[in-house]
Amino acid sequence: MKIKSCSRCGDCCNGAICESGEKIYKTVQTPCPGLKLRGDKYSCELMEIVEVKYKSFFFFTMGVGFGCSNSE
Repeated sequence: MKIKSCSRCGDCCNGAICESGEKIYKTVQTPCPGLKLRGDKYSCELMEIVEVKYKSFFFFTMGVGFGCSNSE
């Protein structure tokens, strides 16, 4: 499987909810309620509302920086 940078396609959050999303939205049902379409790209609402001092924790629980496995 080829790993590449995030394309903001939303596939990861459509298929699973990260630990942070489970705790904040109190659900494990997909798609994640925090997945928001902005124009033609998806983004995580949590990254927009979380305080800067907590972003590194959210990045880790969301897998930010580990790359995208979408085959498109």
